[in-house]
Amino acid sequence: MIFRLFLIACLLLPFRATAAGSEYSQTPFYNAKDEAQTLKQFQGTPVIVFLWSKTCAVCMASLTALDSLRQKYPSEQLKIIPIMSKKANLNDARLIMVKLDIRRLPIYLDKDSIFANSIGLKSFPLAVLLNAEGKEIQRLKGKVDWTSPLITHKLDNLIKEVSHAGQ
Repeated sequence: MIFRLFLIACLLLPFRATAAGSEYSQTPFYNAKDEAQTLKQFQGTPVIVFLWSKTCAVCMASLTALDSLRQKYPSEQLKIIPIMSKKANLNDARLIMVKLDIRRLPIYLDKDSIFANSIGLKSFPLAVLLNAEGKEIQRLKGKVDWTSPLITHKLDNLIKEVSHAGQ
């Protein structure tokens, strides 16, 4: 009960962008074509960075939920970057995506856990919300209900900030 109240309180806190994102914004991870990517490349839209492992059951459920979330938020509005870490390889990632029927999320790999170490990963899963400028807004650890009104409200606000800035 106390944990739930704490979680709700954290989700209701106003956004405060921190410079933490700059520490890992240049750290590479890789797409399915083995091309190096950095978070700096995704600036201009809000981002969910999701670090996951093939041995994490909560990660599998979260991947499915994030795939569903993609229907509500097209890539032009919100980038969802699921990065497989901890002994990541393309074959395992593809098999998991097929097994879970994930069709709307790209595959990214953190082969040597360099990105995970730079972002300060302690346990899986870890989601990091970034605003359109690449500043870290919030970290969400463990199981997250990506369809909850609290989360979708946060995402809607991040997207509105971008549309207001462009006017």
